[in-house]
Amino acid sequence: MSATGTVSNLIEQQERSSRWTWGLIIIGLLLFQIISCVIAAWLAIGSEATAVVPNYHQKALDWDRQQALLAASVKLNWQEELAVTPLLSAESGYDVVLGLKDSENQPVQLDVAVVQATSYHGVPQTIELELVSLGRGHYSTQTDQLHPGMWELIIKAQRGADQFTRTLTYQVPASSATSGANTP
Repeated sequence: MSATGTVSNLIEQQERSSRWTWGLIIIGLLLFQIISCVIAAWLAIGSEATAVVPNYHQKALDWDRQQALLAASVKLNWQEELAVTPLLSAESGYDVVLGLKDSENQPVQLDVAVVQATSYHGVPQTIELELVSLGRGHYSTQTDQLHPGMWELIIKAQRGADQFTRTLTYQVPASSATSGANTP
């Protein structure tokens, strides 16, 4: 009887040990899943770099007006040339130059020329650059607010009642001061 009792106690201990082992494995897997979900949620919303496009609600409300403006821009048939180049001085900054020609390849003299630049690298940043006329359909400004990387550039130009807008994705190059290059 003692051999049977010992075997049955041994089996009971093994069953109890297996229950605890499997129970702890299941609880461990559930805790791992919960912790993984919390970390994923924190990573998804913990940084401003993952924020939605700034002012997206107003952009959605203005969608029809924007589409009409784009259609009017296409009808004008103006051709733009935009260049963002590093300044040649030791200072960091960029020279932004816009050239506009009409459908007859003639320079367009504007009343207003603006470039709205939005970077989505890191914290979304939007700046508005007012361009001044250089003559013969060219407009320019210098700024130290741009940084190297991908930018969305919205060109807004007006001549009398004519309004022109164009959205470009533009890779802004590293400036000589940012890249550490020496310039004469």
